[in-house]
Amino acid sequence: MKKLKVAYVTTYNALDVNSWSGLGYYIAKTVQKHLGEVTYIGDLKTRRYITHIMKSIWYKKILGKGYDKARSELIGKEYARMVEKELKKGQFDLILSPGTIPIAYLDTNIPIVFWTDANFSGMINYYFENLSDETIRDGNKMEKRALDNCSLAIYSSEWAATGAIELYGINPIKVKVIPFGANIDNIPSKDELHHKIGSSLKLLFVGKDWKRKGGEIAFDTMKLLNEEGIEAHLTVVGCVPPVSDQRMKVVSFLNKNKKEDAEILRSLYIDSNFFIMPSRKECYGVVFCEAAAFGLPVLSSVTGGIPTIVKDGVNGYLLPLSAGGKDYAEKIIEIINSGTYEHLCSSSRQRYEEVLNWDTAGKKLREEVERTLK
Repeated sequence: MKKLKVAYVTTYNALDVNSWSGLGYYIAKTVQKHLGEVTYIGDLKTRRYITHIMKSIWYKKILGKGYDKARSELIGKEYARMVEKELKKGQFDLILSPGTIPIAYLDTNIPIVFWTDANFSGMINYYFENLSDETIRDGNKMEKRALDNCSLAIYSSEWAATGAIELYGINPIKVKVIPFGANIDNIPSKDELHHKIGSSLKLLFVGKDWKRKGGEIAFDTMKLLNEEGIEAHLTVVGCVPPVSDQRMKVVSFLNKNKKEDAEILRSLYIDSNFFIMPSRKECYGVVFCEAAAFGLPVLSSVTGGIPTIVKDGVNGYLLPLSAGGKDYAEKIIEIINSGTYEHLCSSSRQRYEEVLNWDTAGKKLREEVERTLK
């Protein structure tokens, strides 16, 4: 396949590695490496409409519901007009977006591909709680239009892809699954990784939302391990927990745009024994890919897109959502006592090398795009 001229469409600034966990940035770089020349169309700013302001107030104050203006047809069409204006400035072979909102109402003959981590309906009462009926109706309409409008719909997990097919009745032929990779540039070599169980067990938690990411369970796991006579410490990155303990270290925020912050995070991955993040809700979880890149076994839960990333006995273990700190502590003890820890670290790294990296994702993207364009 020849190198393509790709219009990369986002509502935000895709060059900011802190937006959407860096996924917009890394998808663009993958597209550039494996498909061709990328023209960024993004950081789109829509007008403020008095109708949206009034609706937000009405739904929140009167009905106690949420209203999302970004899902409205008015905003969707405004995004489409802005994108269409930019498309006229060049010649493009493909439009690719990491989301459905800016491409749902596009009127173009250029093939459209989107690559994202969830579908709107699957997010209702999962991430999106207490939405107004109007937003649900508008959101589903927008999602269906995006699916009808695209030539290829790519999701990062089976959970999201299956949902799109079942909830929107889309032809399965144009729905594909390509897992995202690890959003870290300075990946260590295998020789740099020497995870071993020492006198002190080091647990790592990386997440901005303590509650949704299951921080309380991770904290309880650390406490229960110590009660069992296993010295354990927990490092929390990305948030400030509502609890404290001398055995818990908090690194509230790291900016991957800054070299020194990126190196701190890299060191934490290298120095830890387990990555623990028992998410209650998770569309994907790119941090699990990062853990695999560092050969760090993951302990998490069966929800959302996580089962696409974490395979039991390969790069960690997934426990049911009903599991608590006691269950996680017991699983860690079981791994240690079985003597399989170092093998688990090795197979975690292997899973990264075979599946959970952007180069593998890019090659699959190229194959699917080439097949679609033919």
